[in-house]
Amino acid sequence: MQKPRLDYLKYVLFIVSAITPILGYGQPKLKQYVQQETKDIPSLITDNSDDLLPIRQAVGDSRVVMLGEQSHGDGTTFLAKTKLIKYLHEQMGFNVLAFESDFFALTEGWKHTSHDSATVSRFFKENLYPVWSYSEECSLLLYNYIPDSYRSTHPLIIAGFDNQMHGRFTTDSLKKSLDEFLSTNHSEYYESDDYKSLFLPFIDTLLPSNYKTTLYLDSLVNTDFIKQLEKFQTAVEGIEKELPNSQKREAPYLALENLKEFAIEICNQGKSASHNTREARMAKNLKWLVEERYPNEKIIVWAANLHIMKNGETSFKNPHLGIASMGHYFSTDSALHQQTYMLGFTSNYGQSQTAPKASLNQPLFLIKKSRRNDFENWIDQELDYAFIDFQAFKKKYPDYADYFKLKARGHSAIEARWTEVFDGIFYIKEMQPSHFLKSKRP
Repeated sequence: MQKPRLDYLKYVLFIVSAITPILGYGQPKLKQYVQQETKDIPSLITDNSDDLLPIRQAVGDSRVVMLGEQSHGDGTTFLAKTKLIKYLHEQMGFNVLAFESDFFALTEGWKHTSHDSATVSRFFKENLYPVWSYSEECSLLLYNYIPDSYRSTHPLIIAGFDNQMHGRFTTDSLKKSLDEFLSTNHSEYYESDDYKSLFLPFIDTLLPSNYKTTLYLDSLVNTDFIKQLEKFQTAVEGIEKELPNSQKREAPYLALENLKEFAIEICNQGKSASHNTREARMAKNLKWLVEERYPNEKIIVWAANLHIMKNGETSFKNPHLGIASMGHYFSTDSALHQQTYMLGFTSNYGQSQTAPKASLNQPLFLIKKSRRNDFENWIDQELDYAFIDFQAFKKKYPDYADYFKLKARGHSAIEARWTEVFDGIFYIKEMQPSHFLKSKRP
């Protein structure tokens, strides 16, 4: 009486066993590649760079190299990026370093400041986000290597591409710069009463909003502030229509657009439109740096993994995790996509904490060990640091688009088609947190 049921179970088991290798075929293919082609990076000591030759070969003729980070509290990643930047600058001719930080303050401010150690130290602390400017692990790059480069024939130029403008140089100089820019272009709006009573004063109101909490910004909905934001956006749109196209390639015009879109972000606080506006704006700012400000230079980008990834809207197994990113918007330009190498970072376990939180003695964030079948455990566990080139794998297997788990969006293992998201991965076995820079370096 039980035989039909037993036969049915055998049939089901046969089908499952038959299709399982097919369903899992792609992952072993990548796993085997990782186990065979992972390149060991023995140390993060900057004086020894011979171990970075595989990264040089992977980057090739790219004009833009994007360096990510899982979070802004990853001290070991900052040390790795310092080594990479030194190598890219000295050995591969990358002379511009663009940060995920204030576009106007870093891009324009750097042009108007001297580059001795003391001035550079003050500039970074006043204009670069404190997660980096007050990090002990960033200090060698920011306060030694960069000012020292100005004693050479190829200094490392600093720029920014974030539309969330927070720097001291922006606070002190943006309004004056815009006023001079609009006055020389004889804008009709420049002569209006609204310009002096609404537009200029509102810039001073808008800039501090970058530091406000989400709860505070949510409280502004349906208030006069939101109405002022909308008026400000309308004013900027009117100015943009008046200006000749020849002036729309200037930095003050970009700053004007940044202000408008920052206002849009605040109006859409808590919605995906706010996030998407910022990501698209950062991509436009970076594209301007690449094509207009520094068309003959190679550029290094310093940002979070979340911002540099491409295909983020379609690559996550959980569709609710799909998200637009600066890297996606930037790489929709096929020419820029061909010229760019996006290097994501991951780690197996450890701790993380931003420098500002460290200064307040807040608890460390514990990074749990990756599970047995996660990407981080495909790598030889004797390696402290390593590099895996996804581009080379994709050339060998162009149709590969399988999901696998990787910690590259924060410190959680997420299932995605990661070979579609990054061109390569820098692996760190044990992450150490960022530490607060207590002493001001000259």
